[in-house]
Amino acid sequence: MEVIATRVTAYLADRLRQIDQANGYPLTLSKVEVGQFYEDLPQPAPLPIATLVAASTGDAVTPEGVVLSGRRARVYQVEVVIDFDQHPDTERHALLDQVEWGIARSLRGRPPPQLAGLLQSVALGDVQFNYPAPGHSVAIVQAQVAVTFVEQYPQP
Repeated sequence: MEVIATRVTAYLADRLRQIDQANGYPLTLSKVEVGQFYEDLPQPAPLPIATLVAASTGDAVTPEGVVLSGRRARVYQVEVVIDFDQHPDTERHALLDQVEWGIARSLRGRPPPQLAGLLQSVALGDVQFNYPAPGHSVAIVQAQVAVTFVEQYPQP
């Protein structure tokens, strides 16, 4: 049996893998890694690269504090690491805007049939731009992605 949370993670990773110029995005990701941050990957990893890591999870709760039976809320952290030197014809702020736009666009759309009725919502939250230190050219865009889904707990 595959846990619904695992299927949701795989779905989000597949959506991020759509970030490719051939699909109408302004840039192409070299890879999407799941469950590891960039600094944990074997170096040197080709850039730009995205990582998807589950940051927190808990019961889904209404604004009034009511726990929704069987529903789970999870927050993922998406990081896209990009080297400004690989994009010399694009201004830094514009390149970071393109990364944010790509993340946001990739998360739109209907879930696949196997998640229909299970994946309740996907929302892009806080996005942070981490510019490189002086003398360096690697920047990181960090985005929080909140999802709500229905987990299944079959009886043994």
